[in-house]
Amino acid sequence: VPFAAGGRPEAVHWLHRLTVLAAGAAVALVVLAVWQLREPAPWLRRGALALGVLFLAQVLSGALNIWSELSEAARVLHLALGSALWAVLVVIAVAGRYGSAPSPADARAPAPAVGASRARA
Repeated sequence: VPFAAGGRPEAVHWLHRLTVLAAGAAVALVVLAVWQLREPAPWLRRGALALGVLFLAQVLSGALNIWSELSEAARVLHLALGSALWAVLVVIAVAGRYGSAPSPADARAPAPAVGASRARA
């Protein structure tokens, strides 16, 4: 059992890895959900693509932390990518909520009647 071998620091490390697996599944679900929409808002699709790319970069920067024995540059990169991931999640949330909302000008225009046809001249 990895939690018992190295004590608390190792347990925290393994918990972080397990959390990354869960986050990876959540990221994959968000990206797939956006990609399956018929006409997502442009920012929503771009945000989902950025989320997937940033998540992969974040995982690689986490590995870089291990390979570089926690060099300062690797730690800064890992934290910066984590912040960028949060920012992209905010963009996705806002675009998902408000991206397809009609503009105020659209709200003023009357909607065409159901079944109405054009008048012939």
